Amino acid sequence: MVQSMKINKIIGSILRGVIIFITLFFLLLPIYYMISSSFKTQRQMMDFRQFIKFTPTLNNYKILFRHHDIVHPMWISIVVTVMATGLACLLGVPAAYAISRHKMHKLSSIILTVRIVPAITFLIPWYIILSKFRLIGTKTALILANLLVSLPLIIWIVVPYFGSISKELEEAAFIDGCSEAGSLVRIMIPLSSPGIITAAILSFIKVWNNYMFAFVLGGSKARTLPVMLKVFIGYTGIDYACLVAAATIVALPVVLLSIFMNKYVVTGLTAGAVKA
Repeated sequence: MVQSMKINKIIGSILRGVIIFITLFFLLLPIYYMISSSFKTQRQMMDFRQFIKFTPTLNNYKILFRHHDIVHPMWISIVVTVMATGLACLLGVPAAYAISRHKMHKLSSIILTVRIVPAITFLIPWYIILSKFRLIGTKTALILANLLVSLPLIIWIVVPYFGSISKELEEAAFIDGCSEAGSLVRIMIPLSSPGIITAAILSFIKVWNNYMFAFVLGGSKARTLPVMLKVFIGYTGIDYACLVAAATIVALPVVLLSIFMNKYVVTGLTAGAVKA
């Protein structure tokens, strides 16, 4: 009986290991192919024999920085992403606090509806409004448009955190003369920091990868990194070598952020589910 249990445990461990290996293989294979191909010529990319063993080259990255001015789209992407995420946190955290503590269920339903509706639905209204103010083709247009996407996301994540914090903590602070604003800054935000960090990270990733808003509202003057990928796709052909190099640069900040901030995301998405 004991021996059969040990055998079943060993078989279970082997099966888990096989499943994890297969999953990681299919997840990491495209990433490896993209990164390795960015150091290949177009001929090397098409040669399956050089899938693993090849002579690397930096020519693709030299072309990107010398002939395609990738620094300018990179700067625009950074400014738009940081500003949109920062404004969403600045507005979303107090809004989440008010919704949580004052039971604003109708406002919460409206925000949830905006969160569910596809972002592309707001593209035409945004274009009409921003064109009236002559903001099309500016970083301001991209920041405002992405704010509409990021703000409901942050509120949606942070509200359960504020709801999980015991009201007795705030009541004790109120007795000592603390205002609601002081309670938010001194008690609620520090205790909900994992959720706020999680919301900020997810917002950053969402804004950084946003293509449609940047393509329509940014135009050629405020072109972000995802939009720049279109440059390498022409009517006569596709420059795959430069395309994967540019895609690597686009994906790198998101991948690094996901790796180094992974513990905050996991903690943030799980801790808010536990009621204090």
